[in-house]
Amino acid sequence: MNGVQNGGLGEFCKARGMRPLDWAGKAVAWYCLTGPQTKVPGVFRVDAGQACEDLDAKREDWDFYLELVVEELGWRWDAERKLLWITDYFNWVKVSKRELLEGLKSLPETPWAEELKAEPPVELSPALQAAWRQWFFPVPPAAPSAQETAVLSITDFSQLTPELIPLVARRYLRRNTPDFIVQEFVAYLRVRAEFQQSPFFPHAPTSEEENAQGEVG
Repeated sequence: MNGVQNGGLGEFCKARGMRPLDWAGKAVAWYCLTGPQTKVPGVFRVDAGQACEDLDAKREDWDFYLELVVEELGWRWDAERKLLWITDYFNWVKVSKRELLEGLKSLPETPWAEELKAEPPVELSPALQAAWRQWFFPVPPAAPSAQETAVLSITDFSQLTPELIPLVARRYLRRNTPDFIVQEFVAYLRVRAEFQQSPFFPHAPTSEEENAQGEVG
């Protein structure tokens, strides 16, 4: 489970909505927030059988207190799908970008999809809010520039110009390739281009060369 911030259990129990709950209700709320079933971003399916086993509780007690907790804390509960949405999840739980994206990736189908998409939780940092928006509304890749289009048509390294060499290097390497490897490959391409432009590099004869050879014959 991700680390709970803002004072942990003590502060959580003092939060608005928690005060009317008795200790059994508080235990259910804390279990929902930090228990083994909980998933980022606070939207997940709840297995009542597992919850009762974990809390050593009767099923009717679990059902009663879960409904009470949802009402008092303003959470959402879909009884048909057994889905819980802890609406203030990020007020209590701190996550990394990797944890956030992994959680969004495994997000189940929910009746609250449009609300989740509408705006990222205000408790998230600006960077995580941007990641949230990017997940739900991915930005399409930019159209290739004229230079990038030219790179795609290059099959003969002797056609390389100095400004195209780095672009060709990127064509053959992965996007996240370390810069030092890119630099080494650029150096290799420069040598290759110079070699292909040398008189010692075997190349297909041009039309003028073929005509000259025909005249000689």
